[in-house]
Amino acid sequence: MAKAKKKTTRRKKAPSAQRKATVMTKATRDALMKTVELTRKAEQAKADAELKVFAAKLIAHIMKEAGIKGPSWTTKKKLAARAKKKAATARKRAETKAAAAKKKLRKKVSRAKKKAGM
Repeated sequence: MAKAKKKTTRRKKAPSAQRKATVMTKATRDALMKTVELTRKAEQAKADAELKVFAAKLIAHIMKEAGIKGPSWTTKKKLAARAKKKAATARKRAETKAAAAKKKLRKKVSRAKKKAGM
């Protein structure tokens, strides 16, 4: 019978400085891009909310100038409260997503450091 070929035990080569730099640069870039994207989304949501408030005020002003009687004060208060609640919910959701992304990115960076042998 033929003998099984013995496997040589080869020591794993440590990653080169260039490989370490590449891995860290890639992880850092990914982290920055994700953070920028989430920040942009949060800013866009904030701008949309401000635009809606401005539009509502403008419509109310035009109605007043034209002599059109608008909805009652209680209705306006309810609408304003609902809009504030929606804006707060959107802001909270954006902050939660940003925090989750930052946590994920920290994990990614630490994983990259391990991979790079740092």
